[in-house]
Amino acid sequence: MNSLQHPHAQRKAISRWSAARTRLTAAAALLTSVAALTFVSLASADPPQTCSDPNQPKCTIQLSTGITMRYLEVGPSNGPVVFLLHGYTDSSRSLSLVMNSLHQLMPTLDIIDPDLRGQGQSSLPTGAGCPAAPDSCFRPIDFAHDIIAFMDARHIRHATMAGHSFGTLVAQELGLSYPSRVDKLVLISTATDGQSEPAVFGLLGLIDGLWEPAFQAAGYTWPDGVYDVSPAVAAPDFQDFLVNDWVVDPIADPVFLTQIAADAAATPLGTFI
Repeated sequence: MNSLQHPHAQRKAISRWSAARTRLTAAAALLTSVAALTFVSLASADPPQTCSDPNQPKCTIQLSTGITMRYLEVGPSNGPVVFLLHGYTDSSRSLSLVMNSLHQLMPTLDIIDPDLRGQGQSSLPTGAGCPAAPDSCFRPIDFAHDIIAFMDARHIRHATMAGHSFGTLVAQELGLSYPSRVDKLVLISTATDGQSEPAVFGLLGLIDGLWEPAFQAAGYTWPDGVYDVSPAVAAPDFQDFLVNDWVVDPIADPVFLTQIAADAAATPLGTFI
């Protein structure tokens, strides 16, 4: 099977589809699905760093892909490994409640909840062509390479991949490109080909129609000049967009949503684009 393709049209579909957030519903489904699986993966014998609280300093690992990845982790280092893969412009915080609940339910699991590249506190890809063509550095296969590099650095032979929204494309890519490293897949709010559009609104239309002209009017070149810049710098009504259209859940704790919105606000335009 071939790896997932990632043209501009797919990026647009991913953006729209990922914008529809029902985090608590997805979290409950993810928790139930992961707990129902039988795990056989083995972690490194080295003890994990203590970093299970998203409000405290996260663990850090330098990957062979060039990414400095921050992550949360809980559970014994010799337990079966589960990776939690968050959605587009989210961070490890968005699945931290799932991580802690799953740990209480199944304390023998080693649960790793990373900030994916360019999101949360993990670094942007630094390839020479990335600022001019961000899409080329944010393909599902690029995210998959990061997870495999993490596993190699920690001597994790194989693991279960549990993804939400865009994280499900990363999980699928891992299953397609690295089948021997994946025990099980758990896919919540997913798509089969990365091209379908159960659209709520078009983020790419917002970026192309409003954000790009606003940054150009402010003297920035697009996209290379905004690669590591937050949309909050010049995007019109960005905070209103975050709290009313992007980080929305009618039943979630408002404090939790505020924290999620703060993480999303720090996401650089290179990731959004």
